[in-house]
Order: sequence, then C-alpha cells, then structure tokens
Amino acid sequence: MSGDPAAAPEGAAAKPRSCGTVVTDGRRLILGHATGGRHWDVPKGLPEVGETDAGTAARELFEETGIRADPKLLVPLRSGPYLPKKDLALFLLRGPLPDPGSLRCSSMVEIPGRTPFPELDAFQAVEFGRIGEFATERMAAFLAEALKLLTENGGAL
Repeated sequence: MSGDPAAAPEGAAAKPRSCGTVVTDGRRLILGHATGGRHWDVPKGLPEVGETDAGTAARELFEETGIRADPKLLVPLRSGPYLPKKDLALFLLRGPLPDPGSLRCSSMVEIPGRTPFPELDAFQAVEFGRIGEFATERMAAFLAEALKLLTENGGAL
C-alpha cells in the first residue's frame, strides 16, 4: 500500500481525486462562484490521462480563473477524502492576490439542449474566517484543515 493517505487499500478501486489550488496572500483566498449554484469553490477538477496532481491543479487554475502557475511551484497543502466517492488534493499558490474582477473562467459546462456556460461566473477574495459563509460545509471544513496547517507553520510550507 502506498504511503499516500488518499490511496485506496490494496484490492480496492481507487476513488477519483479532484485537484485544486488555494490562491492566497496568507489571510484571504480566491473563491469562484459555481454558475447557477449557491456556493463558492476553489478552482479544481479531475486529472486528464497521464497528468500529475500538481499538473491537474495548475491546468484547472488556468482554465477556471486565467491564472497561470508552474506545477513545480505549487506546494502540496492537503490531500484526503472529500466526498464519499471522491478525494481531494489541494495545492498552495501564495502571493499577492489578483483583482477578482480580472479573473475569467474558460472551462464550459455542456449540457445537451442548453447553451454552454462557464463553470465559475464570479470571483472574490475571502478572508479565511469567512469561508463557511460561501463554500459548502464540506469544502469549508476541508479548507479549514488545510489552512490550519498553513497558519500553524507561520505560513511556511
């Protein structure tokens, strides 16, 4: 068995793992609004064939916000169970936050019979303590654990 806490036990089918990026200045992070929904989320998605977790996180970050990041510069933040049928791996991109109004999602949702629409339709910089007001309960809890690691290390991971 792998040392990866999100790896499936031997003989069990692996759960899909969504990979995302926490873009932060150390006190706020960028969240995107899920088009047509109530909640806000970090840019994330499933890997393409042969893609690393960091590569997936960097690609999804670009597709969903327009922010470019070198996968080698993304810092692993937290990986583990997220939903009953999906795991989540989060990476950190730390620095000055972009203007949320300048961010654009190019990743489109295509539903038969409907006009394609962007996965995320708005962005904002949210203070760590206010994430629960915007994200789903599960995402807020996952982010709280991830950000706890960040703040316990004085921001140095």
